[in-house]
Amino acid sequence: MSRARVAAILLFAATVAAWVVASVGNVLAWYDDAPRAFPPGFPAFLAAAILTPAAVGLFVALRRPGNRVAWILLAGPLSVAVVMAGDGLARYWLGEDLASSPGAWAAWVSYLWPVLFAWPVALAFRFPDGRLLSRRWRIPWWIAVGSFGGAFALLLLVDTIERDDGREVASPFPLHLDRGVGEPLFWICWGGIVASLVFAVLALRARYRAGGPQERRQVLWLAYGAVVLPLWLGGGR
Repeated sequence: MSRARVAAILLFAATVAAWVVASVGNVLAWYDDAPRAFPPGFPAFLAAAILTPAAVGLFVALRRPGNRVAWILLAGPLSVAVVMAGDGLARYWLGEDLASSPGAWAAWVSYLWPVLFAWPVALAFRFPDGRLLSRRWRIPWWIAVGSFGGAFALLLLVDTIERDDGREVASPFPLHLDRGVGEPLFWICWGGIVASLVFAVLALRARYRAGGPQERRQVLWLAYGAVVLPLWLGGGR
């Protein structure tokens, strides 16, 4: 078996493991009456949202390891699963003890919430053959890469992690960026992310208009999944 196929299997296995951790953490947080914990049925929603595209990515990667879309379908759900695992553990560990060191690290991981949108955007640009639609799409693509990458870096360097229950946790990461510098930079990146979402929709529209009947059906399914994923994960409480 080639290294690429082994890597694909390992990525899928890591996604399943992260989903298990996220599910256990969220269920424990719910039964521990942690603030704003997801209900016990959330693991099923999460499984549908991340394990399904990851399984498709594994299927494609095992047959066509050079297909970039397969790796987006593997890496994207894994990133979401890791963030949701951090979120579940943070809810449980920080439920009654905001000074919990493991809880602070879990909250730090969960703070990378833009991953919910990063991989659907990448998929929209690269679907279905892994290539950009044309050379003119390079600028929007790099705007997306720079905006998401910058947002990730800035969120990792915050000094205080704001939880969705209104509480704040001191970041355990040793490197911090001054808030007066970080916040303006983050909002610039956020503007780029919003623009990237618009470009992603336009890219799908262009694919749909240029494609045949089969490709149009694929684009419609992709558009449906890209909309449902953030709604499931953001509104599943």
